[in-house]
Amino acid sequence: MAAWALLSAGLLLERSLARLVLRPLAPLVPFLRRRLAFELKNLDDPFSREHPGLAVEACVHVSSEGELEQALPLLEGVAGRGLAVEVLYTSPSVEPAVRRFCGSAGGRAFALRLPLLTGGLGRWVRAPRLAMVRYDFFPSLLALARTRRSLLLSAVLRGSPGPRRPLPHRFFDLLLPASEEDAARLRAAGLGPRLLPWFDLRAVRLQSRLRRARRTLEEDGRVRPLLALLERVPFRRRLILGNYWDAERDVLRDPDLAADAASLGTLVVVAPHRTDGASVERVLAGLSAALGDGTPVHVLDGGAPPLAEAWERSPGVVVFPGRGVLAELYTLFDTAYVGGGHGKGVHSLLEPFMAGARVLCGPGTSRSTELGFVRSLDPDAVDVVERPLDVYGRALRLAPRPAGSPQPGTAGPASARHGNVVAEMRNRFGASP
Repeated sequence: MAAWALLSAGLLLERSLARLVLRPLAPLVPFLRRRLAFELKNLDDPFSREHPGLAVEACVHVSSEGELEQALPLLEGVAGRGLAVEVLYTSPSVEPAVRRFCGSAGGRAFALRLPLLTGGLGRWVRAPRLAMVRYDFFPSLLALARTRRSLLLSAVLRGSPGPRRPLPHRFFDLLLPASEEDAARLRAAGLGPRLLPWFDLRAVRLQSRLRRARRTLEEDGRVRPLLALLERVPFRRRLILGNYWDAERDVLRDPDLAADAASLGTLVVVAPHRTDGASVERVLAGLSAALGDGTPVHVLDGGAPPLAEAWERSPGVVVFPGRGVLAELYTLFDTAYVGGGHGKGVHSLLEPFMAGARVLCGPGTSRSTELGFVRSLDPDAVDVVERPLDVYGRALRLAPRPAGSPQPGTAGPASARHGNVVAEMRNRFGASP
């Protein structure tokens, strides 16, 4: 009863703020003006039309492209069985990916920009089940969770896990923690009966992608020159810096890295996180400054001479400014340094782990649920390096991968847990990948 009273007060505050304060201020405040324009696109978007006569199996809420990646196995599983799904999304950044999914679902997917200023969320959602990925605990979304069969994906708990602590997690019928540690903390908070076996659903899609990795790379014209170069370099001498940011250029300042890259000792490939022209130019300028004049930088693009010949004539660092195949590229490298950990936050650790690479990253891991998941499967799988200058030295000291390591796309224990999680979701939530 107390939870309902608190939620009712939150709903009243959310609606009053939107109607009486935020919406009237929208013409004057740039952020609110952009938000209102974003939500008003719901009025003309065919994917956002109301669908009162259609039976819908499940609704999923996400706020970022990374969260959508975690929810897609569930969405694709439901839509693949010929059932309709709904997607709620908070941020404009995820809109292109949401629309791609809706366009591929054969008329069985609907999508709504979360109407924080414009309202009407309860009228639009028809599904009897709601799955939500992590953090956007707006009262309107918690009210949906309270009135439907509900599941919180990638459920994590920070701070004290005491059983009396008020938590938004308590509005959900089921919780899917991403790691063994998260499951233990949620259990300590008195939420044990709601727990599904810990798992990261993104592993489901990665398994499928990585099993097709070689074919995907061979069919991609951007990658073929790199494949030809890799054939000339022993596997143990390949290092990739994935999702690299210019702010991490100190990784390249290690004189041993520069010397090895310039002497055919190690092939270092840099895959920038941002691949627009201006961002790549900043990366190239930073690499040149970090490496100095003695280590050339080769950019992999359609107008360049054959990469393998150019690299052997003048060995150096290779930059691959392409998107969409980084997970597949990781399968070709012995060691992967994942960018972001010496900045705002590390990027996907699950991709190189499931690709079979030895993985390093910086200390910015507090927002990564994937680190907990990976370490639950293999405690020694990720080496966190505090200083960028120490990355290459640490990479050289990493033990070789043991014989019989899982093939890319399997990650051993991840595959073993997958079936149990799907069965539990089907039995207790009523929908599954």
